[in-house]
Amino acid sequence: GPCDPAFDTTPLGLKPNPNVVMQFIGVKLAWLNPVVRHWEELRLEHWHQMGGPLMFYDYFYQTGYIPMYTPHLHAEMARVMQRQGVTSGYGEAYATVGRSGPKYWLQIKMCLDPSQNPDALLDRWFKGLFKEAATPVRRCFDLIEQCWKDYPHHAYHTDGWGTYCFVGGANLPVLTPSAIEQMDHALREAETAATSEVVKKRVALLKDLQESTRLAADVLWRHRPYLEPAAFDDQVIGRDL
Repeated sequence: GPCDPAFDTTPLGLKPNPNVVMQFIGVKLAWLNPVVRHWEELRLEHWHQMGGPLMFYDYFYQTGYIPMYTPHLHAEMARVMQRQGVTSGYGEAYATVGRSGPKYWLQIKMCLDPSQNPDALLDRWFKGLFKEAATPVRRCFDLIEQCWKDYPHHAYHTDGWGTYCFVGGANLPVLTPSAIEQMDHALREAETAATSEVVKKRVALLKDLQESTRLAADVLWRHRPYLEPAAFDDQVIGRDL
């Protein structure tokens, strides 16, 4: 049976059924809000104390043009789930390797063995796909993750579903103009470093995606001020995009 750990409490007197797996449905990107994370971990602990099989069900979707890239957060999630007795999981995702590939791959590896070093796993992914251009490509992705960490308004976003799932997370002004500039520079370095045809094509794909990311980040920055959140008009933003 499904439950949302942010809202569903353990029913009084309920006895665990070994033939029923309780699914914890949620959006772990919302754990960037420390209150949401604390609340979900507390509820998860209560369900674990009841006994019975547990499973996580997460929404990993990459939607829109802002990469929703937080691999270390998802690595932490895998460790939390292991501590609370979660033995299986399911993640809904789109095949957007250019924006979320490292996160998807890391999540799978961490669920198989949460004791692994996430940075070592990421190194393996980037070196495996981008070889001679791995260092600048990883720097580009690291900038995205740092922007999500540095975004100062996570505490205002208490609706994990509406804010961090589907199109919501893709419409937050997390990418600063400085970050976009540094990402562009990293991809230019990657383009210069690429020597094999396959790596050149992969870097070219990232550069193509960066075009739409840059435009979207500029629109969001202008319509949703970073330091002073204000009312906005989604229709205006939609037309601008």
